[in-house]
Amino acid sequence: MVGVIANTTSLGVGELTIHEVVAYCIKEQLMPLIMETSSLIIKKVIDEDWDSPWAISMEVQKI
Repeated sequence: MVGVIANTTSLGVGELTIHEVVAYCIKEQLMPLIMETSSLIIKKVIDEDWDSPWAISMEVQKI
């Protein structure tokens, strides 16, 4: 399933992309998974160094 990108920010798009990639890799059993991102915010949130911004908190919890 491909997510629909509606009215959102670049942060939301980056999070949605990572969510879709992780879901695909789990489905296809492509593990271990090494991911790279140019978004410091997304990296820090995934590494649990920072709290998630409220605008993407629900989606980040899915990752």
